[in-house]
Amino acid sequence: MKTNMKFLLMACCFSMGLAMMAQDAGASDRGAEAKAKAEAKRDEIKAKGEAKKEERKAAIEEKRDEIKDKAEAKKDEIKTAVEEKQAEGKKEERKAAVEAKKEERKAAAEEKKTEAEGKKADAEKNSEAKKAELTEKANATTEKRQDNQDKRIQHGINKGYLTSDEISKLDSQQKAIEDMQQQFSGDGKINRNEAKQLRDALNDASKDIWLEKHDTDGKQMPVYRLGKDVRLNGAFATKLESGDLSKGEANKFLNDFHKAIEIKKKLNGDLSEKERAELEKKYDDLLNNYFETVK
Repeated sequence: MKTNMKFLLMACCFSMGLAMMAQDAGASDRGAEAKAKAEAKRDEIKAKGEAKKEERKAAIEEKRDEIKDKAEAKKDEIKTAVEEKQAEGKKEERKAAVEAKKEERKAAAEEKKTEAEGKKADAEKNSEAKKAELTEKANATTEKRQDNQDKRIQHGINKGYLTSDEISKLDSQQKAIEDMQQQFSGDGKINRNEAKQLRDALNDASKDIWLEKHDTDGKQMPVYRLGKDVRLNGAFATKLESGDLSKGEANKFLNDFHKAIEIKKKLNGDLSEKERAELEKKYDDLLNNYFETVK
């Protein structure tokens, strides 16, 4: 019985051991399953974390690209605005330059116009001054020459060189010159053409006075002679007699006369035929300027 009890006890212990072993095996299986679930859950959480991390990284990259694109767009916008501003500035600068050039040309044109008007005014002023000077000179010359011619006529009357008809003719001629002068001076001015007409009329009158005094009517006035058959030519004698000979003409006459004397002295010396011919020609040319041969 004790053996049975021992055997039974051993059987119970064995059964309990088996039960415990089975229980431990079940617990082990459940633990493995739980562990596997935990690992799976952990892997799932880790995968979600990685996915979330990648998602955040992608979002960050997207945001960075967006910010970069916005920055580039802003930069391009600023650049475009600056270029437009610069272009506008250059446009305004060109416009200002064009306006400045336009004003400069306008100012230059005004200056040129003013200068032209000034020159015109000066020219008119000078012209008026020259006209006044010409008028004064023409009147003074005419009056002086008429006084001289009146004296020459009176001289002819006193000496008996002029007949009554010649006196009447010469007086009428002087009166005509006086009337011409008054007519030309009517507007207060004598122009060049009018001054020439007066000068020509005075010259004609001067020649007529000389001719009338030297003709055979009345007493014949003696002529200026250099020798028996050589006398002063009519034109030079008229100037010399009337006092119309200018200072320059008088000086030239004296110089030429001295030259003629010097040539005459040389002609008295020993000369070759060629030298004598050259000197004689110079001598004749000088005399012919003032004298004429009477035949």
